[in-house]
Amino acid sequence: YRTTREIASFARAFKNSNTTLHSHSGRLGYVPELVVYKDAEDARRLLARLIRKLTREEGLSHEEITLLSARNPAARESVLYQTEDLVKIPLHKLTSTNKKSWREAKAPKDAIAVSTIAGFKGLETSVGILINVSEYNMPIDNPIMSSL
Repeated sequence: YRTTREIASFARAFKNSNTTLHSHSGRLGYVPELVVYKDAEDARRLLARLIRKLTREEGLSHEEITLLSARNPAARESVLYQTEDLVKIPLHKLTSTNKKSWREAKAPKDAIAVSTIAGFKGLETSVGILINVSEYNMPIDNPIMSSL
């Protein structure tokens, strides 16, 4: 109910059961885009390019963007492992201890929020960028992948 029509339509491609996801939202939003990268360094380069595009060309503020990770963003396997900033914008890791409501689950104005997908569930962001999904090396129709 809270997602956009574009996200619901995009997500249908990953659904692997007989039930069809129908969008109940009239909200319009960005058309999701799938970005493929070779390794963590390539992922960070492409993330930096996307963040530059969103902030400089499209005029989004840093606090309107959230990086949503399928795994702990600080884990060695994460594309953000030991990464403190992208394009000189600090990354602010949200934790469950500092989230009381979706309004309070935001990074400082000069930073971009980073959270796990599970930790951010129920909260909102203008633009969510999913990361660390392909590292599971599973087909897109695997139930684990569709749950992410």
